[in-house]
Amino acid sequence: MELTNIEAVLFDMDGTLVDSGAAAERAWRTRAGDYDVPPAAVLAVAHGAPAHRTVGLARPDLSETGVAETAARQLALQYDDLSDVGATTGASEPLMAPRLPWAVAAGADVRLARARLGADGDLRHLLATTAASEEQSNGR
Repeated sequence: MELTNIEAVLFDMDGTLVDSGAAAERAWRTRAGDYDVPPAAVLAVAHGAPAHRTVGLARPDLSETGVAETAARQLALQYDDLSDVGATTGASEPLMAPRLPWAVAAGADVRLARARLGADGDLRHLLATTAASEEQSNGR
């Protein structure tokens, strides 16, 4: 594939740029007991969704503050659990094109995006969207 003419590529971080499914599942399985929800029910809504959205779906009875606190505890489990998080095979090739200097975190926890994208030691500059930054600063 000729990559010299590519000017932009947008990949989803989890599952496309990095393989982090096992780490995410470990964290959700651990926290499911804290939510008093069966792990399978949490995992059914967890993949591809920010932590606060998953917690809100798993525990609709929680207040907005309770959701934010619970999501923060769940994310804390993932920040350092990177032992098996690495670049997805083939994802780095288009990202190494000279005109693609940015990794974009859209709707992701910025700290988690930095940790996961840097897990293979080749983090490009991280560009967080406004929504991702606002969610981060609001505790979501």
